[in-house]
Amino acid sequence: MSYIIEARDNIRTVAFTGSLASRDLAEVAERLSVARRHNPQAMNILAELSGLSDIEIDIASMENFAAGLLHLTLTENIKIAFVAKTMIQDSYAESFRILMEHPQIEVQVFQNERDAYEWLSKCGTIDEQ
Repeated sequence: MSYIIEARDNIRTVAFTGSLASRDLAEVAERLSVARRHNPQAMNILAELSGLSDIEIDIASMENFAAGLLHLTLTENIKIAFVAKTMIQDSYAESFRILMEHPQIEVQVFQNERDAYEWLSKCGTIDEQ
């Protein structure tokens, strides 16, 4: 797996390429945590999955990852937008959205970066459901 993490405006963008495996989740989370410490203003995340050729994440790993996020102490709400262009990418992103139970983290899945970026750029609190 390969990825690039960049800050654009106040949004942290993670562009994935190659194959994403369960073992990669902890590494990406740690890198995002380090990046957040360097620029605490960029809290929202745009995860660009469309460059992935393969996803090899089992449901137990995804559940464990989401459960680990429940222990985060956040100073403000966070939005995570997934850009998923294939059915497989969309399925994984939707599964993560369903598993995410942190009251300060909202997850949405989009088919294009423009819509995801627009949603992330909206000021204010987490959208009401």
